[in-house]
Amino acid sequence: LLFGASLSLITFLVGVEIWHGTELYDAFVAPYVNNDDGFTLPEAIVERIPSNGIRNNDLMLIGGVIFTSIALTALIIKVARQYGAQTLRHMIPYFVFAICTYVPFALDTTIIERNARTYLHLSSVLFVEMVTQLMLDHVTEEKYNPYRIALVPLVLFTFLIVGREVMGVDMMNDRVVDDYLLSYTVGVTVYLLCKIRILIHELCAELNIWCFDIVTPRNATTTPEKKVN
Repeated sequence: LLFGASLSLITFLVGVEIWHGTELYDAFVAPYVNNDDGFTLPEAIVERIPSNGIRNNDLMLIGGVIFTSIALTALIIKVARQYGAQTLRHMIPYFVFAICTYVPFALDTTIIERNARTYLHLSSVLFVEMVTQLMLDHVTEEKYNPYRIALVPLVLFTFLIVGREVMGVDMMNDRVVDDYLLSYTVGVTVYLLCKIRILIHELCAELNIWCFDIVTPRNATTTPEKKVN
């Protein structure tokens, strides 16, 4: 949170132009590219660096991914040691989600070029659906079921793209791919909105409150029953 807030503050003070420069690369990375006098970056990394350097925004993204991965890995190891390896089975759907939102779009980069916003919306909606259910089961002390039916079309899509790009089994042309992603996004979004609406209604009814007014009871406007002597 502090990292994200600091990025917003820097953008506000300096402007968005700061992220399109290469000052961070020139100061912290460039000295270690083909450095013959000391530490140098591995050749595999150097080959992937563009000739004009790495922009600040790209470098911040790469650093964020690296540090987030390290933090999550450390947290997963800690939980596994404390509660046992069987707790990791609850992480399987999240690993599937991470893999299926990367592999097909890495194999065919034109998919995300044609459906950039659809891809972002789909990923966001799926993640919100999974996390919402986790939070609800935790708060209500219900047994958590990590396996989400909303991920099934994404897994199917991944297998179809892998089959097309790796094994040459062309079952989906570009038009079908675009229509599939759009239909999937619309369907899972409608499902999530209906789910949230039902949850809000049930919680408000159970707690006897209004959605945006937790002070006034819902039955405050009803006429109280007269006491029978």
